[in-house]
Amino acid sequence: MRTKRRVGEFWRSLTLSGKTDIIIIGAGVIIGVLLLFSVRGVYFLLDETQVMLRDNLTVYRFQEAMGQEARAFSDYIEERTGESQETFYSACGETERYIELLPYDYSTMGMERYSLTWNIKNSYEQYCRQRDEVAAMSGEEQAFISLLYETYSMQQYLQQYAVRLSGVNLEEGSSRYEKNIAILQMFPWLMFGVVVLWLVVLVLFLRKMVRNSIIVPISRLVKETRRIERQDFTGEDVGWEETDEIKELVVAFNKMKRAMWDYFKTLEEKRVVEEKLYQEELEKANLEQRFSHAQLQLIKSQLNPHFLFNTLNMVVRMAQMEEASVTEEML
Repeated sequence: MRTKRRVGEFWRSLTLSGKTDIIIIGAGVIIGVLLLFSVRGVYFLLDETQVMLRDNLTVYRFQEAMGQEARAFSDYIEERTGESQETFYSACGETERYIELLPYDYSTMGMERYSLTWNIKNSYEQYCRQRDEVAAMSGEEQAFISLLYETYSMQQYLQQYAVRLSGVNLEEGSSRYEKNIAILQMFPWLMFGVVVLWLVVLVLFLRKMVRNSIIVPISRLVKETRRIERQDFTGEDVGWEETDEIKELVVAFNKMKRAMWDYFKTLEEKRVVEEKLYQEELEKANLEQRFSHAQLQLIKSQLNPHFLFNTLNMVVRMAQMEEASVTEEML
């Protein structure tokens, strides 16, 4: 759990370019491992086939060398010349060389094959002692004929064992070859399955990374942008835990949001103040208008009695001129 938390913290601390580099490097490593595994598998099958062919060839050459040694021994017994002796010794050396090259590892051989090889090696040692003893005889000894035919029998025995070993070796080799061929035929499908599985894992991982690292914060930013478009600044600041380029974008967006909110608040306060000032100006103009009207009414109230007095005075003068004393008194 602690390791998982540390890995999560490390992943969140990376930038988008760092995460992309890790994904690319990881994909390259996986592809390299798959290629290495493929090459190693092919070389393994080739090595198995090469070992099988080498073992078969070694047994075959031992069988051929044993036959040449038997013929060279027979020629040397019939005609003891320097040339036949040299041919005989050369054939013996060739047979001994292939005896040493025969596979003799129980862990890599079947029981039957190992037993045959063991019999051949031990029988050849006994055969060599009797062969050399017969080759050293002049041919006039009493036991020469019996030892010679025993030697011939041992040669036939060794050749028969060589034939059996060759057959067993071919049978085991064929079985291993068929098994390897089956594996080789399944190998492309196995690699195809591994590649498909890796691609699925990579796609799921990339989808999760893109969703968590890009789509989620972008969606939050879009949601807040639409809220701000409606002039609604009541939403909380967009949060983001990772320290990548998206984090910088989120921080810048939150700063811009707060700056716009402060600007709109300032504009609203200014509008309210200007509206109050306008109302005060309206009230002031209204008061001035009412004051002017009052002054006019005052002037009118002062003007009406004086006009009436002048009119009556004119009528009195007209009554005097007409000598209407009663009307003059009334006025």
